[in-house]
Amino acid sequence: MGHESNPILIVGASTRAAAYSALRAGCRPICCDRFADADLGAIARVLPCEDYPHGLPQSCRDAAACTWMYTGALENHPAIVDQLSTQRTLWGCGASTLERVRNPWKLAAALERLDLPHLRVLPAGRLPVPDGNWMLKPVNSGGGRAICVWRESPGPRPGLEEPHYFQERRQGVPISGVYLALPGQTWLLGQTRQLVGEADVAAPEFAWCGTIAPCTAANDQLLEQLGDRLAMEFGLRGLFGIDFIVDETGAWPTELNPRYTAAVEIVEHLLRAPVFDWNRRACHLFSEPDRGELTRLADEIAVAQSQRRQTALGKLVLYADCDLITGDLSQFLPKAAIPGFPECTDLPRQGQRISRGEPVCTVFAATADEPSCRLELLCRAACVRRQYFGPAAC
Repeated sequence: MGHESNPILIVGASTRAAAYSALRAGCRPICCDRFADADLGAIARVLPCEDYPHGLPQSCRDAAACTWMYTGALENHPAIVDQLSTQRTLWGCGASTLERVRNPWKLAAALERLDLPHLRVLPAGRLPVPDGNWMLKPVNSGGGRAICVWRESPGPRPGLEEPHYFQERRQGVPISGVYLALPGQTWLLGQTRQLVGEADVAAPEFAWCGTIAPCTAANDQLLEQLGDRLAMEFGLRGLFGIDFIVDETGAWPTELNPRYTAAVEIVEHLLRAPVFDWNRRACHLFSEPDRGELTRLADEIAVAQSQRRQTALGKLVLYADCDLITGDLSQFLPKAAIPGFPECTDLPRQGQRISRGEPVCTVFAATADEPSCRLELLCRAACVRRQYFGPAAC
């Protein structure tokens, strides 16, 4: 069946990646997000939202009567997820699950109870010694926003203006596991290297700015076991991600994102498989169990993993290093009705004002291995900045 017959409403801060995945899975995306980028408008119906995220339910009222899903960081707004879910069927984790799994103290307690690696967490009222061994993190986190190391410093401390918590600090390699939760089993679809705080693309210190796959920093069996047990503990369904810090002692979970994550599209291209459709089928199995379909889906995943690309694929977000007005990026608009592996995406409209520290666009690269992929991404980002966002634009 063609994608014109399968509408799906996608809601979140940025929906472009999920919209591309939806097209490749034979669905027609209807999107409502914060940015409404030019390339999103080229492949999907875009619903305007002037008051993100609180205006989302009103903005989505006129969408077709179809299923829906969310991207980051709508998991921080379970009331909005609940409101949207009264209007249409959700592919993903509902509000009650979000309220549990996005609570850092409940997540840490579950990891400890399950005898899994866990970092200590402290509530806002218990200030740890500011010796650099703790991270200060917003409770409603997303993309590394407003995260900092808890150190001695003069003046006001950042992050204390909103609900926050302290998490034990580990220094190591930041990675993310992309998972698919099915009834009774969870699959690790891929392990990805997370790019965080890259100064060459003007990213804030702990801001997420990209991902590269495949990655072998952690033991796949360990990650798979951890994802499976947390999925069972919290009743997760469909796609989800877990962020880790990997050091010489193991893989330490820092956050669980119960939805389509930014790393999914890279894993999807690596597997050359319809991961978006796997999410649909997985969620359907929770409401209508079918042992035969469960077996078929598991077999498809196993085959895709055995045939995954051997090259490295990655994407990198370019941030504004000053207040700027964007140039003409129309040459990067999708040339096909169903976009393949892109060159540059998340394209702002020409003449759009972007403030310093805000994301500008995303570049992609495919190379032989992880180190060369990172270098190629940085090179491409530098070229885009010079050509479209140089000093004359600031």
